[in-house]
Amino acid sequence: MIKRVVMLDFLEDMLRKASLIDADKVVGVFENLPFRDGCFNLLTTSFALRDARNMTEAIKEFSRVLRKNGKYLILDLGKPNNIIARIVYAVYWRVIAPLIAMIRLGPKGMNAAEIYPTYRRLPTNRMLVKILREGFSDVIIKEKLMGGVVIVRALNPLKSS
Repeated sequence: MIKRVVMLDFLEDMLRKASLIDADKVVGVFENLPFRDGCFNLLTTSFALRDARNMTEAIKEFSRVLRKNGKYLILDLGKPNNIIARIVYAVYWRVIAPLIAMIRLGPKGMNAAEIYPTYRRLPTNRMLVKILREGFSDVIIKEKLMGGVVIVRALNPLKSS
């Protein structure tokens, strides 16, 4: 049972546009969360983790703010372990997605090109699991679309104390 929802974004404008009205909205970044240790039971990120400037630091922060038996759920773009699939996705995000978006939305569709730089910075799915295991004791990843999308469940945050 969810008792309270907290939304975080580094852009105040995005929080204002959020459709979930009954939530606390906090401006902040993943690498320096403005929350006390162990204050959440559940943390989710959807198509956002890839925007972390330092994924390792973000994972440490997620582990810090989760309770001992907390859960972290991720839905995001993946970077396939297979080199051929990685190249296919790179071409898709670099060329095809912006072209489709431009055809559908006009010049505004070129915003889709902003996904490619975040895709390039992504660790491979195998490396993502390794990074998550630095902050969590139980990590399960499900890859969809040849690894281009990942669903991850990380349980039991590791505490340094």
